[in-house]
Amino acid sequence: MSNRAKEWIVQIGLFIAIFISLFTSQNIVSSDSAWSIYTAMSIVKEGDTALDEYRDTIASSFNSYAAETVNGHLYNVYPLGAPILAVPVVFVLDRLVPGLAESIKTVPPDTVELLVASLFLALTTVVIYRMSRLYLNRFWSVVLAGIFVFCTPVWSSASRSLS
Repeated sequence: MSNRAKEWIVQIGLFIAIFISLFTSQNIVSSDSAWSIYTAMSIVKEGDTALDEYRDTIASSFNSYAAETVNGHLYNVYPLGAPILAVPVVFVLDRLVPGLAESIKTVPPDTVELLVASLFLALTTVVIYRMSRLYLNRFWSVVLAGIFVFCTPVWSSASRSLS
């Protein structure tokens, strides 16, 4: 097997292993990021970042502090970076899961948020691996990637929500 093929196998295996580890760890801490998936869904469905279609959901939530009214429209108070990054995943999920946009009005999309966060952190771990391969052998690059994901706040906070 060629060295290039081995590298691809390691990277794909690393991505899958990290994604499964993060996604199956069901400790979800969505609070400040509560409206990130709603904002991404609004971009997908309405073409804007206003959360007007979720007004009742927000009003009845303990996380209502994370939304504000501006010129009569309701918006997430936090930056749009995470919701915008989530748009491609939310778009695909919206196509695969009919009624997802309606269901999140009554059931918080914690699993969707966990899925998106886990995907991004698994991809980031592969990037860390690839960067370390510039200076280290394959074994130590995998070790460094593992340290990044399991021995830093990545596991405990970054992979738990989109904040």
